[in-house]
Amino acid sequence: MGTGHRAILTPLRDAVAAQDITAEELLDSALARIEEHRDLNAVIALDAEAARARAIGIDHAARRGHHLGPLAGIPVLVKDVENMRGLPTTCGSVTRADWPPATEDAGVPARLRAADGILFGKTNVPQFGMDAYTDNLVHGVTRNPWREQWSPGGSSGGSAAAIAAGLAGVATASDGGGSTRIPAALCGLVAIKPTSGAVPQTPIRMPMDLSGPAPLACTTADLELILRIICAPHPLVRPLPRRQRRWPRRIFAVERVVGSAPLPADVSAAFERALRDLCELAGAEPIRLGRGAVFDGDIYQDWAHAYAPEGARNLRDEELDRLAEHTAPVRDWVELGLSITFEQNIEGRRRRFDHMRRLDAMLGADAVLVTPTLTIAGYPADGRLPGATEPDLPTHLFNTVAFNFTGHPALTVPAGDIDGFPFGLQIVGPRLFDYWLLGLAARWEEAFPWPLTAPGYPPFGPGAPANAGVVSPSLVG
Repeated sequence: MGTGHRAILTPLRDAVAAQDITAEELLDSALARIEEHRDLNAVIALDAEAARARAIGIDHAARRGHHLGPLAGIPVLVKDVENMRGLPTTCGSVTRADWPPATEDAGVPARLRAADGILFGKTNVPQFGMDAYTDNLVHGVTRNPWREQWSPGGSSGGSAAAIAAGLAGVATASDGGGSTRIPAALCGLVAIKPTSGAVPQTPIRMPMDLSGPAPLACTTADLELILRIICAPHPLVRPLPRRQRRWPRRIFAVERVVGSAPLPADVSAAFERALRDLCELAGAEPIRLGRGAVFDGDIYQDWAHAYAPEGARNLRDEELDRLAEHTAPVRDWVELGLSITFEQNIEGRRRRFDHMRRLDAMLGADAVLVTPTLTIAGYPADGRLPGATEPDLPTHLFNTVAFNFTGHPALTVPAGDIDGFPFGLQIVGPRLFDYWLLGLAARWEEAFPWPLTAPGYPPFGPGAPANAGVVSPSLVG
């Protein structure tokens, strides 16, 4: 992989198989770290008893020389919008706070368990995963380990905060408009929204063609391992081609996917430095795009017209009757979804194919589109922008939404910092070129290794060294 020395998961798994460390010790380390860093509020439920029984079983298998899966002994957290056997799935909603524990795993947790990962807890989410900051009326606010007064993003904010703080080896995530890439960028992690439909889903998420599992990790090697596990062969899913180690021949660059307002100066400067570094590595000149050069029309509105009706109608009748108990962003999103007509929904979906064809023609089979992952450096943990009285994070703060709509794979990599806070660079590739993007991320990581975790938080694993906090050379001096 080229970044094997930066892998966390495989060395730990191999140590368990060799009995140099036990799965039970790894679990104890995770539980101790979560307790130590309760102030982050990244993890909101634990099933330590069942996890310990599983860890003891894996240690017994290791002693007997049995074959072990690729995550053997690795503690795994599950985003609280997915079922994990033994714990309730509250989705951060008061309407589901008293739901009973799930009796079986959802698709991705099931694959991670089948790989001998030890599922042991749930991570926090905004209510129903419907916002880009992580706070709800059941479990409260989650904080960013890089800067605790700031948000880790959403909706996979709890998972990103947990991995950035070294609380576990793996934490699941999902992405319907940036819900994995936004937290990864804000927490200094690498993440990918796979080509739409590449990861089989059980049960199917809503909207089924816009939202899906999207892994995040500390390193590219770990990210690729997780992606290969969750993309397990399935009769209804076309397998992704293997990675190719080649640079793109063309690098398109745009500061904003939608809108023409200039970026904040600090974000623009970070983007220009990262873009320069990437182009120097690839031996290519950036092809700069202006407003309207990527998509015609308002692709964010088309996305909302397609997404919101399914998201609203995915709630149960009794939950719609209790709409006043939901957070303001959820109420606004549900009300929007219920107001959109069938004609508006269909027209948005029809325009989706025009957006897809336009991006397909631009990228071909040898180009990437590069953007800042976010058009803002960060925002407070409660989702309130300066001067706002209510949480309000408009979609133009994020360059992520469009690629859920077109279905193209989109990856975010740490690319330096803004005043000590992580900056994420988004790289979008042709459909089904997911592993090619991971290859680019691996070569970027070789050139510019980023901190494995937030400052002051050692990477996961007993006895792990303190994180040195490396940044891109372009941002030094």
